[in-house]
Amino acid sequence: MVQEFYIVEYAGGSSGCPIYLPGEENCDWEWETYDPEPDKYVIKNKHIFQCADLDDVGLDFYYIGSPRRFVSHKFIEVCDLLGVKYRTVPVEVRLANGGKPSKDYFFCLAAEWAALLDEEKSEFSLERNLSTGEVAVNKFYPGAHCYNWIKKFSVRSGLDKDFFWCSELMEHACSQRFVDESTKQGFKGLNFIPIDEHFKYDPWSELGD
Repeated sequence: MVQEFYIVEYAGGSSGCPIYLPGEENCDWEWETYDPEPDKYVIKNKHIFQCADLDDVGLDFYYIGSPRRFVSHKFIEVCDLLGVKYRTVPVEVRLANGGKPSKDYFFCLAAEWAALLDEEKSEFSLERNLSTGEVAVNKFYPGAHCYNWIKKFSVRSGLDKDFFWCSELMEHACSQRFVDESTKQGFKGLNFIPIDEHFKYDPWSELGD
């Protein structure tokens, strides 16, 4: 059976969910963003994010994507409910007016990955090493190919994960179960983009319309 999967995307613009969250972090991240083995990193610093916009006084998002990648405690609870593997690093968010948001926030480091593409049923272009001509392999996900574009994305059967790194897209992906639970919990500021026959991966705009 083929499970339905989605790209997890931040949707700013509603109350408490700014389109962009300007600010400054007090230190560099102590982990690699896409590494599916986050437990190996030693976290020595207290991570603080200082908001820069005085209008950002009612932050109420549950997940905010790149470049911040914060999630709320409720988001973590859904991960726990579904048995998602992850590691959290607390981040103290300080508002520009000196206050604190109503929610606690964390960096959520996904500890699972999957290659979703069924190459036999899909249409794509493989990325190749310019020096050797060999097919490029993702450095974080052993054996996972890198792609120039994917015109037809057919999902492999037999996958059973709920929140993870999608190796083809280098994005957070989730299951229908995760979507349903997030909807049930009333999560704000989230879009779930279906990975189906209408989905295309075209980072360099090579496919046209």
